[in-house]
Formats: sequence, structure tokens, C-alpha cells
Amino acid sequence: MFKDVKIKFSTLFILTSILFISASDYKFLTYLPLIVTTPLIRKKYGKIIAKGSAEKLIESFPLAYFIFSLIFGVNLFYTLSNLLVIILFAKQILPCKEKDYYEIFLVGILLILLSSVSTISLTFGIFLFAFLVSGTLMLTFSGIESNNIKIPRAFYHKVVIFSVISMLFSFVLFFSFPRLSLGYFHGIRLSPESQSGFSTNVVIEKGAVKLNNRIVMRVEGKSLLPPLYLSGMHYAYFTGSKWIKTQQISKLFPYDSNNDFGLTFGLVKSTIFLEPNGTDVLFGPEKLLGIHGEFLYLRKNKFGDFLTDQIYYKTIKYDAFSSITGKSNILIRESLSRSEKEKYLQLPKLPETFKEIAKEAAGNGKTAEDKAKNIADYLRKNYQYSLNPSSANIEDFVINKKTGYCQHFATAFVLFARINGIPARLVSGFVTREYNPDGEYFIVRAKDAHTWAEVYITGKGWIRIDPTPPSAPPKLSHLEMLIDNIKMSWYRNVITYNSAKQIQMLHGIRSHISNLSLSVLNSVNITKNLFKKFKNILILILIAFLLFIILRKRKPTSKEIAVLNMLEKRIGEDRKKSETLLEFAARKGKLSKLKEPIMLYYKLRYSKETENLEESEIIKKIKILVKEIT
Repeated sequence: MFKDVKIKFSTLFILTSILFISASDYKFLTYLPLIVTTPLIRKKYGKIIAKGSAEKLIESFPLAYFIFSLIFGVNLFYTLSNLLVIILFAKQILPCKEKDYYEIFLVGILLILLSSVSTISLTFGIFLFAFLVSGTLMLTFSGIESNNIKIPRAFYHKVVIFSVISMLFSFVLFFSFPRLSLGYFHGIRLSPESQSGFSTNVVIEKGAVKLNNRIVMRVEGKSLLPPLYLSGMHYAYFTGSKWIKTQQISKLFPYDSNNDFGLTFGLVKSTIFLEPNGTDVLFGPEKLLGIHGEFLYLRKNKFGDFLTDQIYYKTIKYDAFSSITGKSNILIRESLSRSEKEKYLQLPKLPETFKEIAKEAAGNGKTAEDKAKNIADYLRKNYQYSLNPSSANIEDFVINKKTGYCQHFATAFVLFARINGIPARLVSGFVTREYNPDGEYFIVRAKDAHTWAEVYITGKGWIRIDPTPPSAPPKLSHLEMLIDNIKMSWYRNVITYNSAKQIQMLHGIRSHISNLSLSVLNSVNITKNLFKKFKNILILILIAFLLFIILRKRKPTSKEIAVLNMLEKRIGEDRKKSETLLEFAARKGKLSKLKEPIMLYYKLRYSKETENLEESEIIKKIKILVKEIT
């Protein structure tokens, strides 16, 4: 069914275009079998479709789908993506003229643009190359009337070379074209569903938790050690069933010269590559103080949590500046205000049994810090971790069931601490022990979403305490690390390529050129000094080299060897090593007969005048002369 070159290459191009949009949402892969079978449908039912009303029905179907999607409120960009794929299907199943192939190419470009505003994965480079090859082939043969054309293999080689050159040229333009720092484009959610292991709604309820292995961010930094805690949101008020988010949010302009966190002394810098996660929260190693990135503006609440102006659906890169315990402690305050103490000691209505257990957990600790550690140890020893808890609420978890996951443990700890008079709050974010030593960065997955607690200790500030029993660190194979390291390189050098990185790259190129220039000058000076010291020896070596080039004999070609063997055979069989052909022929008494073909051979073998002559003509003449003599 793919004998028609136009159908073959248009099908290949459409498949490539669908693979592009599939990088944003894997559901589009379901179109691939349909597109592959369209040539067969066209071959069997093409005449029926062309004659009847079926052609008009197929042509009007994309418009009908678009109107239907708008009426029922389907996501606009998801609708547009499906619409473009349906148009490609309609174009493929209907008879195509030359202009139709150009329209198919245009639709393919639109699909690439739609996919690029949603996500840019490593597969984009591979798909782009396939797009160039298939698009070139389709457009090349679109205007040819004959369908069954025998295409030489050399043509495909040229198309591949052209595509490689185009790719290289595209990368040169990408890295050299001036970049504009106007804030990150938020991207567009093509899929109506959103996968995320993190949620801003911390609710205590029963039900199973499913682990998701999808990578949500990668973090690199020199001072980071496992386990790496990445805070996102802090909570103070607990209703008895859920934690309430603060509503006091202010705008923050990170490029304000009076707010340059990057130059603040004592902060630990980390660089984060955050995948779209369905929230507007930015994460960073605790205690997070500042964010640097190409944002138009950020929001910051009273806890110091950073949020974007909108949800991002593209990979974003930013620098986080933190006061990590043991590395930097510049956020310590002597004490909390009265209102802050009341906020962090707030309690919902709790049964007396709950409070008695809290007092028991604190034990005989003399200081607030001792009591907090006793509470954490008590929870780890007496309660079990489970991804399928049956506790209906926090009282049921503490008093009856005693099984739950991190939200249960952290909430119970905060309430226990507050009952014992220790200011405490809840923190949600991620914790990971997964480190890629090849790329020197941490990998954070959706399943690493975590909840822990912080207690306020006078003179030490907020201290993290994680009462949840620790899990075993993950083990990654070398192959998995290598593949993810390639993805990380793609993010570092392509996805998050901006004006700052471009300037840095240009400075690096200039520095390398300067170093190369210095190296060349040093080499020239060294050569001059050597020439002065060994001038006579170098001149002799140069003369010897020139003589070698001049006197070097050119190796005979296979045709010249064949002619020589023919002449030797005609003269005789006892030619001496020191004899020339002329001397050999004279000794055998055949010089007069064979002098002309021998001289032609010498002309062919040694004379520069034969460079512009046809070698085959000389050989042909030698053979004729030898044959005549014979």
C-alpha cells in the first residue's frame, strides 16, 4: 500500500508530526495506527469517497469537531491539537493535489508549535531530524506526476546530509540569536489532566496513596547533602481535618536592586529545574530566603513561601538561596512575638485521651528541644507507616488505628508539640535521597512528596523534625543515571537557555579564543627560537623533505600494472630486476617492434603531460599495437 511515493512520504511526515504532539500528551499516540491504515482505506474506498457525499462529510468533520468541542468546553489548546491531527487524517484519506501536501506541511509545523508551548523534551531533537527528512521527501515528490518512481539510494543520502546541515544551522541560530529576558512563558496545558505528587491541600483522611515515579524536578548545588528537604508550603492553622493555607500574599520583584538575594552573604545557592506539577508553588532547600529566575513577578506569603503568578506548564529553571542548618544560619530570631506564639500553638477540639498521649510522648524532657525529639521518637516507635491508612481523622490515627503516612505523622507531631507548649508548624514539599553522581544533581520524583514539621526553639529558630519513619534510599542502575544525565544536559543547555547563559557562553568563547591566540603566539615564538638555534639543521631537513616530494615515485594504478604485465609477457619471462623495459626488449631482440607501445607506457606511467589525456585511450592504443605485433 506504500508503493505510491507521495503517500509513503506524506504518511511518514504525518506520523512524525503526531510524535511531536505526543511529547506533550501520550494520548495522541492512539492516532498512529489510524494514520498508518489510511493509505489502505484510500486504496480500497478512494473511488467511492471521491464520487459520493463522503468526501464532503470528511472535509466538514474537522469543523464539526471544533464547534462541538467549543460548545462542551473542552480545553482550547487540547481541542486545537486534536483538530490539527484530524485535518491530517482527512488530508491523507482524500485524494491529494500538490497544494494539499504544502497544507499538510503547514499543519505539521503548527503541531510542533503547539507541542513546544506545552513541553520540550529530549525527544524533540530526534523528532526534529525526522521531521526535516520526511518533510523534505514529501515536498520534493509532491509536484511529480508519476507515482511509482525508483529512487536511487544516493538521493536518500543527500536528503540526510541536507537534514544534518539544517539541524546544525538551526542550533547555531538558536545559540547565537539574541535572547530576550521577558520572563518565562507559562506554557499551555494540552492535556486536561494534571499529574502531581504534591498538593497544597493537606487533608487527613482515609484512602490509599498511589506512588508516582515521574520526575518532578532536578536540583544541583555544591553544599547539598542527602536527605535533601525541599520546602514548598508552611501551615499554621489546623481545623481538625485539614490545614489552612495563608491568604496574605504580596508581589515580589526578584530583579529589584534592593532585593538581590544572589549577593547576600551567607546563603547557600542551589539551581532547580522544575517540571510542570499543576501548582504555582516554587520549591527550595530549607530555609528558603530568595528566588532568582526570569519571572515577571513572584508572590510571597508571611511564611516566606514563594509562588508564581500563574501555574507553569513548562520546565523552568531558577536559583534558590537558602539558610541551610550547618551551612548558614542567618534567619535566627531571638524569640517569637506573642501573636506568633498564639498562631503556632493553635489547637482544634481534641479529646482528653489525645492530650494524654501527647504528654506521654513528650516524656521527661527538660527543654522544648528535648520534648520535641521525644515526641518524634515516640511516633516512630509506636506507629506504623502505611500507604493505605484506614484512619478517618487525626484522632482515629493517634488513639485507634496507629497507621498512616507522612501527613498523619507530621500532623500528630505538630499537635503533640503544641499541647506541650512548643510552637510548631507543618511543612509540605519533597524529600529525596536519589543522587546522580555523573551529573552531580539530585533527582526528585512525584513519590518523594512529603510532609514534615518545624518547631521553634529560642536561640536556634525554626528546626526541622521529621517524625515519619525513614524509608530505604532508592537504587538506580548506571544506565538510568546515564539516560537522566543526558536529559539534564538537555535542560541545562537548551530548555533553559536564556540571555544570561548566552552572555556567559560568549564570554567563554572569547576566553578560549584569547587562550588559543596566546598559545599560537607562544608556539610561533618557540619555533623562532628553535629556528635560530638549529637553523642549519632545519634547512637541511627542509631540503631533504622537498627532494623526497620531488623524487618520490607515484604508485602505479591497477590498470598500469596490467599493461606492464602484458608488455613483460610479450617480451619474455626472464626480466632482471635492474632492467628497464627498453633494455629488456633490446636484450630479447624485440625493441624495434615494441618500442612504440613501451614508450606509450612510459608516457602513461611517468609523464605529467598525460594528466589531461584520457588514460583509457592510451591503454587502448597500447593494446592495439601489441595485438598488431602479435
